Amino acid sequence: MKDIPEWKKFEIAVASFLKSLGGNAKVTHDATIPDEDTGSPRQRDVWIECSVLGLFPVKIYVSCKFLNKALDEQDIDAVIGELLSSGAEQGAVYSKSGFNKLALKKAKKHGIFCCSLYQNQPPEIPNIIILKHYCCKSRFFLKCHRKPDQLEIWGELFRLKTDSGTVLDEIVKTFERLEEELLQEKKRAGRLFPKDGFLMCSVEDVDHQKIEVQASLIWKVYEATLSGYMVDGSYDFSQQKFTGTQTGPIISLNTEDPGNGWVLLKERPSNNKNTCVAVPSKPDFRNSIEKSLSSQKIDFPITRKMY
Repeated sequence: MKDIPEWKKFEIAVASFLKSLGGNAKVTHDATIPDEDTGSPRQRDVWIECSVLGLFPVKIYVSCKFLNKALDEQDIDAVIGELLSSGAEQGAVYSKSGFNKLALKKAKKHGIFCCSLYQNQPPEIPNIIILKHYCCKSRFFLKCHRKPDQLEIWGELFRLKTDSGTVLDEIVKTFERLEEELLQEKKRAGRLFPKDGFLMCSVEDVDHQKIEVQASLIWKVYEATLSGYMVDGSYDFSQQKFTGTQTGPIISLNTEDPGNGWVLLKERPSNNKNTCVAVPSKPDFRNSIEKSLSSQKIDFPITRKMY
């Protein structure tokens, strides 16, 4: 569709969407229909032929207006004329840029459906129920309670050998176990979000030096912004009805926050109606811990964001 003009792409998109609704309707783009008054052939953007109850034939004329302004009364007057000359029983108009109030009032008076087509774009649509999306991302908190006196840097502590690997290996296992326990508790309790929590990691290195580290996870809750939602479908302003699909914003797994379309909440919402909660689990604890703490001193607790 590279060389097809944008206005025609719009018409094709409208026709394709109407075809996708299924049923036995015959949907034709760029149809040629005789004028009811003169009998001369006239071009119609989208022409639909169907039947009600499988018995009564109905013809529907769909006008596509690819204008950079909201349709007004005069534009609807033109559509009314097009509808009358087409011989269709029902009419609809799809506008690229929406409708003003008087256009909607006139169209409703004449039984014309005023629609807009949405293709993977933010929903600037009234009277559409948005399923609330939340995302939880964890931050880790690591505090050393006991270590060999000669160690000053976290990286030195991480590299200490144990019977089964290194101290870092044990810390990573502790974080993974903690995350699993918090998510399982959320599921058992029927919570909307996981609780914060901590576990103690107590190990000995090969020289029998005792190390004790507290591993904590704190969950930050983000809410999807309206601009982050995407809709595909059609909204009928005359009937205030949306037909199509909606999706929440994409969650980034490679950044400290979920990415565009999300906002950090100061308080966790308690309402669990019409909600969807995503908890990206199994983060790369090892990489995050090494990246954040390896060069840091151990003489004070440090909080680092989890990627």
